[in-house]
Amino acid sequence: MSQIVNKMLMQTRKKHKLSRKKMSELSGFNERTIVTYEDGSRKVSNKYITFISLYFNVSEEYINGVTNKNEEYTPLKRTFLMYQDIYNCTDKEMGNLLDFKSNEKFYKEILEEDVLNVKKRRISILIESLECLNIKPSCVGLVLPSIEPIERNIERLENNLDEKAVKEYLRQSKEHFEERKALFDKRITILEENGINLNKEYYAENIKRRNLAKKNYTPIKEVKELPKKFQDIVDLLPYASDKFLEDIHSKLKSMKDIQTL
Repeated sequence: MSQIVNKMLMQTRKKHKLSRKKMSELSGFNERTIVTYEDGSRKVSNKYITFISLYFNVSEEYINGVTNKNEEYTPLKRTFLMYQDIYNCTDKEMGNLLDFKSNEKFYKEILEEDVLNVKKRRISILIESLECLNIKPSCVGLVLPSIEPIERNIERLENNLDEKAVKEYLRQSKEHFEERKALFDKRITILEENGINLNKEYYAENIKRRNLAKKNYTPIKEVKELPKKFQDIVDLLPYASDKFLEDIHSKLKSMKDIQTL
């Protein structure tokens, strides 16, 4: 099994015309380490397999020789797994991030579903999940489908001879779905403008930073709303002296520079 992994890692790299040096520059994994992974003189780390899998869209099952056919990830699954790897979250933590009522089971269900299959999961839940993670909808291939009125209750009107009542029902149904579509359009537009463009380049850059860091590195998540204790500090800043602000600015900038090494 180990030899299969070594071979698959080498084949995947060569398929994309990358030298081991370029692979190292891309991922932050040491070039010598990549050599030992490929020649089998060292056990391959799970983190390296995960990186190769997600960056090149090759399933881990295929890399590990569990299956002979590569089942590429859906855009949703690949994006969420990249986010999970970047921020080093467990399945349970991802479930809690997506919805305060959710859990590990909820997260795994989302990963196994087709992102555009709104029959299985309401599109509002999908949009809410993206908003919780602050990811651009285009990263998961989300294009809002045309929402037409659903005549799901028309059966109860079939025997109604009053055509006016039927028309009124259909009119209200159409207005309801048009309102929903407008709301979804607005949410998607805002998220597309402000969200993270979590593509393979963004993923590789963060994994590289983590691998090159002298200590554990986790990128800072964008804060949508400041906790009260921090907001209180912001509100008091106008009363601070210039010298104090300069010292604080210098200190925070140096801490940021250290983290992004």
